Amino acid sequence: MYATSLLIFLLFILLLSAGILKFVGRRISKKLSVRIMAVYVVLLVLSPLIAEFTVEGISSTEESGKVPRFYYQDVLENYQNQNLETLREDPKLHLVGTSEIPVDINDYSKENPMVITSRDRGQEYGHYMVVEPTDKVDSIIVTQFTQRVFVDHVDISTMFVPWNWTLSNEELRASIQQMNVDLYLHTPPYLSFHFEPGYSVSPLDAYDFTFPSYSTVQWIQVPKDLEFYYQGPGPQRVKQ
Repeated sequence: MYATSLLIFLLFILLLSAGILKFVGRRISKKLSVRIMAVYVVLLVLSPLIAEFTVEGISSTEESGKVPRFYYQDVLENYQNQNLETLREDPKLHLVGTSEIPVDINDYSKENPMVITSRDRGQEYGHYMVVEPTDKVDSIIVTQFTQRVFVDHVDISTMFVPWNWTLSNEELRASIQQMNVDLYLHTPPYLSFHFEPGYSVSPLDAYDFTFPSYSTVQWIQVPKDLEFYYQGPGPQRVKQ
């Protein structure tokens, strides 16, 4: 279908060009007009390849190929050797957002510690958390990353929304907002996304899907002397 459409388009352009060159040819030599026509036809035939291999196309292709499928898991497994500054500069990660939550460490003790829980609406997100006690902060600072996700060379990770972290009743937990996205398949273009709610279009094929809470790293800095414990399924990663 794509090849047929391209052929029809090329024939139309050639006929149009022939008419233009016939008109212009009255004012220039026949030999020069034939050369111009030959160069134009070559450029026209090669134009799809030129468009595919522009500098922007090459860079996006190379960038998308450099991100391993489960890169965020490698970061989490190697958390003791990671630091927040390095993660901020990591080109394979996208910084989704940063949250600051006030906390008074005097409100907590070994007998009454703050609870970090890993459950939300049936989601088990303890697998994505790293807690770093540090004397660099006086509040709870949650820095949220997601690994870059490319679909048809489009970085859709920039469209993700951060988790909403809150401290209530001595419990730190996240509310995870799911994103309903319409995925449209066209020929051409192959893929298009619509994140805004209420967007209406008549596509060739359309599918509704929801972005889950995967591919994320939730780096939580807490005051060094804050007493806390982790509750729920999933690994407990406390950076030493």
